[in-house]
Amino acid sequence: MTEDLIGKLLLMCKTVSDTEWSGVLEVTKESGDLSDSDSEMVFKAIDFILMSIDTPGNTGFDWNDPILFDRSINAKEGTLFLNLHSHHDLGAFFSGQDLSELRDKAEDNFYLMLVVDNKGIDSWKVKCAWPTDEKITKTISGFFGFTSKQIEEEVRVINEMDLDISCEEEGELTTRIEEIGGYQKAVIQPEIDYPSFRNQYAANDYNPDKWIR
Repeated sequence: MTEDLIGKLLLMCKTVSDTEWSGVLEVTKESGDLSDSDSEMVFKAIDFILMSIDTPGNTGFDWNDPILFDRSINAKEGTLFLNLHSHHDLGAFFSGQDLSELRDKAEDNFYLMLVVDNKGIDSWKVKCAWPTDEKITKTISGFFGFTSKQIEEEVRVINEMDLDISCEEEGELTTRIEEIGGYQKAVIQPEIDYPSFRNQYAANDYNPDKWIR
């Protein structure tokens, strides 16, 4: 996740802290292959669109909202529009309703869901799911004198994966801090013992007014 996106989500959690809200998460796939079980999948969440602020126990929105159509036209090629919602102070977890939606959406395509809460990024959860068609062998029992036989059948399987969340990209604020040269720590001037300095440097025409106290 980008630093800017994390900042927006934290602000949303702080501003709407006792009600579920939801939106569309803009995601790109950076690397990995869903068909390769040994491949490391890396996705980049770059922004989100707030769609709804609802009740303390439920949230949802219309995927046919014109704002999503307008956003998709101007989006970077390959951008996926996926689900994001908050469980506010209830904690980030996948409810039965969340898992049902995840699996239903994954029947036809890749789908990802991010659940956030007021505790912060360390407690947020993200899960993805996608379909594969696999062949299985079924045995049909014989009856009325017919012998048993085996047939191959293709079935749709929904695969699920939990993902880790990390902040991989510096945002506009961090970049701006670096552009103006970082920040300066306050320098505390030490207390000067004038008598000891006077005794030590008396022969050198020591002038205490030259020292900053």
